[in-house]
Amino acid sequence: MDEKLNRWTARFESPSVEAAFQSAKFHGDKGNNFRALLLAVPIFAGYALLDNSMLSDADAAVKFRLLTCAISAFILAAFQHPNLEKYQEFFTCCISLIMSGTIFFILYTQGNIDHNYYVGLIQGGVFICFLLRVGFVSASTVLLIYLFGFVASLSSHLSSDEVRAQIFILFSMFLICAFGNYLLQRYRRSDFIKSKTIELQNTQLKSLLADAEKDTQRKIAALNTLVHFVKTPIHQINGFSDVVLNSLEKLEQNASETPGIDGAKYIKDATANLTRSVNGLLAYHRLDELEARNEIETYSLDLAVKDFGDRLHREVDYSYEGAVGEIKASQEAISTAFLALSDYYRDRGGKVIISASAKREGSEIVINICDNLTTLSEEDFHSQTTPLIEIDSYLNTAGSEMPMALRTVARAVQIASGEFSHQPLEAGNKFEIRLSLGAAELAA
Repeated sequence: MDEKLNRWTARFESPSVEAAFQSAKFHGDKGNNFRALLLAVPIFAGYALLDNSMLSDADAAVKFRLLTCAISAFILAAFQHPNLEKYQEFFTCCISLIMSGTIFFILYTQGNIDHNYYVGLIQGGVFICFLLRVGFVSASTVLLIYLFGFVASLSSHLSSDEVRAQIFILFSMFLICAFGNYLLQRYRRSDFIKSKTIELQNTQLKSLLADAEKDTQRKIAALNTLVHFVKTPIHQINGFSDVVLNSLEKLEQNASETPGIDGAKYIKDATANLTRSVNGLLAYHRLDELEARNEIETYSLDLAVKDFGDRLHREVDYSYEGAVGEIKASQEAISTAFLALSDYYRDRGGKVIISASAKREGSEIVINICDNLTTLSEEDFHSQTTPLIEIDSYLNTAGSEMPMALRTVARAVQIASGEFSHQPLEAGNKFEIRLSLGAAELAA
């Protein structure tokens, strides 16, 4: 879009851009001018009372003023005609000039400059340049007619110092008004260019957002397809490895030391690790789809924490205290977080003790989960909760499987507008989930 402005007219040099500007501002300018003139015409008619008290021969002036108001009101009605509304700027200038004719008539017929009627022309200049939406060229034309009309009306008094002073005051005021209108017109066109730029950027952003949503859908579809085709072979390998393992144990007296049994056990362990990795990756990436839906529901947080304990292994010593009742939040995100956390604790060796508590602290709900497992360092916690957004995040993990449990918890809590943190204990770990009541508001 050509943004260049003509320095003399304050209009776009490109006719197409100027036409677009006029089209965009037309209805707003028309409504503004109509309302301003609808208020100005009766106020101008009200000055007839002042004419009657100040002028010695006021009948002719009052009649002329009321006549110009009637003509102005008739022209103002043309604003509403569909075939004439496109000339609204021309009609606006005509009404301003017609009403100024009253001042010229009074000055010419009265021949008295003591009442300072030229102030009415200054008011008209301010009105046309700042209150009405009229272009710089049109406003300047009206001001020139005001000035020449005033000079012509007092042509017989031009030798008077007071008349010359009034002419100078009018000229300087009109110059200021014209300059103000010039700046206003340039500003309006600059603002129009900015609004068009913003509209273009919004269109581009919508397109990018649509592409991102499609990418997410394609990613989820690809993961679903991957899981669909990988899960069955994994189950088959896992099942047949049990068959091989059982057969070898029957054939070999010292089964624990035979290479065949060791190989079968390795296949079974690797299959189990692969299954957990695939399921963990799928659960993690499905959170993107959940974030896009952004569904807020009312549900019991206490029940969600209790369900977390039910999913743990039977040998885990689990306890829960506290009550926060029902909250408003993304139920699926919180459920996914607790499900991933239960996966983290599943199949842990030794005596596992877990204690959970929930309470309300000011504008937040705090859920603490403490265990007696090996203490995680801050570095390990950060590594296991870092989002999978870069290639080095996928390749910096040593071992047979990708640790996805805590990573999924952190992502799900983030989607629920919360925070997931860790505090190392002397013998164990303390995980904390904070939900802001702005997103997890207590149900009324």
